[in-house]
Amino acid sequence: MLKLEIYKFENKKKIILSSPRPSYFNNNIVIIKLIYNNQVSSLGEINTYSGNFLEIAKNLKFIFFKLKEYDLKKNDLIKIFSNQINHESNFCFNSCIAGFSQALIGLVSEFKNKKILDFFTKKKIITNQKINVYASGGMIYEGQEQKLIEEAEFCKQHGYFGYKFRPPYPRKFNYHNLRFNKPDRFNIKKFIKISQKLRDAVGNEFNLMADLGCRLKSNSEFIYIMDALRELNFFFVEEPIIRNLKLYNKIRYYKNIATGEHLYKFNEANKWISCKNINFFQFDPNSLSVFMITSLLKKIKSNQKIYIPHNWTTQINTAVGINLLLLFQQKINLIEKNFYTSPFNDLFVNKGFYFSKGNYALVNKKGFGIKLNSKNFNKYNYEIISFI
Repeated sequence: MLKLEIYKFENKKKIILSSPRPSYFNNNIVIIKLIYNNQVSSLGEINTYSGNFLEIAKNLKFIFFKLKEYDLKKNDLIKIFSNQINHESNFCFNSCIAGFSQALIGLVSEFKNKKILDFFTKKKIITNQKINVYASGGMIYEGQEQKLIEEAEFCKQHGYFGYKFRPPYPRKFNYHNLRFNKPDRFNIKKFIKISQKLRDAVGNEFNLMADLGCRLKSNSEFIYIMDALRELNFFFVEEPIIRNLKLYNKIRYYKNIATGEHLYKFNEANKWISCKNINFFQFDPNSLSVFMITSLLKKIKSNQKIYIPHNWTTQINTAVGINLLLLFQQKINLIEKNFYTSPFNDLFVNKGFYFSKGNYALVNKKGFGIKLNSKNFNKYNYEIISFI
């Protein structure tokens, strides 16, 4: 018998933040748990920005009841899921598919005692390979620029592949989606000076990345800052302009651009991969299902692009991203790591991977290796909905 549990967790008290942080820190996360015969279980994560809890629960109920009649012992649930669940032009629904796919693949892997990778390839892949990690940090208000140098130096000292930072936010910044709905201006010349100071502090061999958050307003601004960051040998520049494929297709001479975390439709992701001016794609496995991302593998490689999983929330997101990288076997395996400790970390027991000296390594033999820690539920306000 298949059972679905849906959890919403939020902090009991609002966290007082001295610097900008992801808005889910003071909002909530939604986790799903698939259970078979009360014996094996696996988790999935819904994109925290995709919709409200009631909408998410409604979508997950619909998906679950498409599968619950099938017996895991007798049926290929992964194949049935792939064939029966149609994606929609709806961020919330597609994110629910993504989270459900994580839980389902993990459940079947646990039940059949097979590695996650074995469901996608017949090749033997060494799973204890080190995965390069860059720190995703640099979230500051104007006037806090010294923190950038401190963070970058810390990352270099601790073996990270690189360090990503953002232009300073105005003090009014209080919500993650604000920068995309209404990107604010920033002092470009001052930002370039900060970038130069960072390069001087960490040297030429350490990788630096900039997340511009779609905040450039004109072509002249774009050319000015991209020329400067190229001279400073930045590894990539993330989302310099608004998320419009036509604009990215018009770019000339700049290839070290990263984007894609916002995409949740297969066809749209497929179109973006064809853009000659983007080298790095950051599809989020909490928005695009694992099946959709693996289906894009051939095109990513044939277009000589690099996939870097967007990894910003929980250990589930990280474990899925690591498995995808091992499957892709690119010339560089690279994933981001939120530099700021999530307030929801205590909810999880991680036996799937470890982080050491700036790298991730996979250790689990089956499933994704992430479990809920019910002993710490009382630290949060939480709600549970279940279906059988």
